[in-house]
Amino acid sequence: MKKNRDRRSFLPLYLGIFIVILDAVSKYFTQHYLPVMNYDAIWYPYGGIGIFHNILGIEFSITHATNRGAAWGTFAEFQTTLLVLRMLCILGIILYLLVLNKDSSWNLPCALIIAGAIGNVLDYFIYGHVIDM
Repeated sequence: MKKNRDRRSFLPLYLGIFIVILDAVSKYFTQHYLPVMNYDAIWYPYGGIGIFHNILGIEFSITHATNRGAAWGTFAEFQTTLLVLRMLCILGIILYLLVLNKDSSWNLPCALIIAGAIGNVLDYFIYGHVIDM
């Protein structure tokens, strides 16, 4: 029984690593093969690639947008400060998980948040901005 519990305790770590890899691959293809969003585009919404359009009028497409700031581009003029804050948040959540966390139900949500934040930090170092879709 102890072996099963030990394997399950690494699931958030493995899933987080998988998410970071999937994020990097999808952003690579977005950066290299999808034009940046254009609000004046005459083809599918904003120059994106249409995925589906259903009878209810709901459209789903993938568009390439860049973000030099935090949420919705806020604080774009403070990129270095945002990078440091992102890295401090990652370290803080990791320390929380390793030292303070007593409830294992927090492991997966925190691992997903860490994976997303690591993806954004990697984007900053690779592309100079965060790739959004």
